[in-house]
Amino acid sequence: MPSTYSPDLRIELIGLGEQAGSWGATTNTNLGTLIEDAISGYVSVSVTSANQALTALNGAADQARNAVLALTTTTGANFAVYAPPTEKTYTVYNASAYTATIYNSTVLGNTTAAGAGVVIPTGKTVTVWTNGTAFAFQNNHISSLTLATDLAVADGGTGASDAGTARTNLGVTATGADTAYAFRANNLSDLASAPSARTSLGLGSIATQNSNAVSVTGGSVTGITDITVADGGTGASTTASARTNLGVAIGSDVQAYDADLTALGGLAKTTGNFIVGNGTTWVAESGATARTSLGLGSIATQNSNAVSVTGGSVTGITDITVADGGTGASSASNARTNLGVAIGADVPSPTGTGASGTWAINITGNAATATSATSAATATSATSAATATSATSATSATNATNLVTAAFSVVESGGKLYFKYGATNIASLDSSGNFTSLANVTAYGTP
Repeated sequence: MPSTYSPDLRIELIGLGEQAGSWGATTNTNLGTLIEDAISGYVSVSVTSANQALTALNGAADQARNAVLALTTTTGANFAVYAPPTEKTYTVYNASAYTATIYNSTVLGNTTAAGAGVVIPTGKTVTVWTNGTAFAFQNNHISSLTLATDLAVADGGTGASDAGTARTNLGVTATGADTAYAFRANNLSDLASAPSARTSLGLGSIATQNSNAVSVTGGSVTGITDITVADGGTGASTTASARTNLGVAIGSDVQAYDADLTALGGLAKTTGNFIVGNGTTWVAESGATARTSLGLGSIATQNSNAVSVTGGSVTGITDITVADGGTGASSASNARTNLGVAIGADVPSPTGTGASGTWAINITGNAATATSATSAATATSATSAATATSATSATSATNATNLVTAAFSVVESGGKLYFKYGATNIASLDSSGNFTSLANVTAYGTP
């Protein structure tokens, strides 16, 4: 009966009655070489390709049978070695300058991974075992560990035997006084920069807002129910329905034909223009101008599936309450009442009636180059006081279109008086006396 070989270590198993007079040599090879290699053998393996199988021979010395493998490489890159698909324990030393990985082959001698491998960093030694399919670390639990010297920070330790030295080695100072780390007991109060911490957490600016005072000043709003006309929308998802809801349905709300068509024939046929009556005759207007004439906002040109709201606030959308930054009303009159600026009751009318005190301010003169104006009583045409650094009283300026301070400014534009902080409009006053503010308005309060 011919010899066979053991499946794991490939030891020659002499058949009954075989190798008469020579079986001793085979036995010596099995015991003195092959089994000895499996128990305590060491072999240096030079890896010359990115994926290389360990040699595995029946009844003869090879690489895969050894207990200890020392890996080197000439590839100049990370590499992998493949052991036979049998149970085995190895101690592997990565003597190369690159990361090594050990896998089981699916078939003896190939370089296809049968399962998970173990990564051996450069210069490190690990003990691993395999069930013939996947490799794993020999030990993943140590009940206790005593070291002759402190484990260095570079090796995952603290390099110290006491807490104070450990904190110093780790770059952490005394509790509560550290500038690089936050301590749990301080409830994040010791963060050097809360804005930087929020940035690191990926939080946006809305994270600092309260739920009862949300302000959306950019981005996009989609997937919502059509915003009603009372809430500043069109109440529709199509342009036709929108026009109907806004009272500008063509053919019923807006005139489509008139005897004045003779006058219309004289208008220029410019692409994209609209024909609009100006009260006297018909004029041709561009799409943008026509939308203004119709009282449409910029959102009127957007599609219902691609709405972009770039300012203001959007909620439920019942009338936005005063507490939520709105007016709590659907009309200007009720809004002024809710905001405490009812004309003739809380604030004076355009003529100054309805509230006590003096409201008229007349500024005349030219203060464009004044550097210390305490009184500009006789200025007749002041269009800009941008360089006046200390003007305490301007009693009679009648044509001042801009009033500028270090942070605030008052600018007249488009029939409105705008109050700005920096570049942001924070309030406006129109010619009808309507006062609009981004935030709450308080009457008879203490400034």
